[in-house]
Amino acid sequence: MSYDFLIFKLKKPIRSHMDLSEETTTVIGNGEEIKEKISALLPSTQWRLSNSNWWGTYQGEDTWYEFSVKNRETNCFSIHTSFRTNTRNAIKEICDALGLSLIHI
Repeated sequence: MSYDFLIFKLKKPIRSHMDLSEETTTVIGNGEEIKEKISALLPSTQWRLSNSNWWGTYQGEDTWYEFSVKNRETNCFSIHTSFRTNTRNAIKEICDALGLSLIHI
């Protein structure tokens, strides 16, 4: 079982997750660019390409992380972590460094 997050970049403020759309979000980059940005922050991340999706795994000090990034230009990607941990520090680090927002899904 995992604890899942949708990561995106806002182009204007929203009031709730119901406001998420192509009008309120903007392109983060293509899959290769997103993969490179995450790898720059978390160099031990291991990646594989499968079915037009980049899958990354990272073992943090607090929990494991799995990234799912479409291999095309995209407005969002997802991060899955263990539901058994109290912290998920890499998520805040990624969002802060890349200027991204998130919702728990």
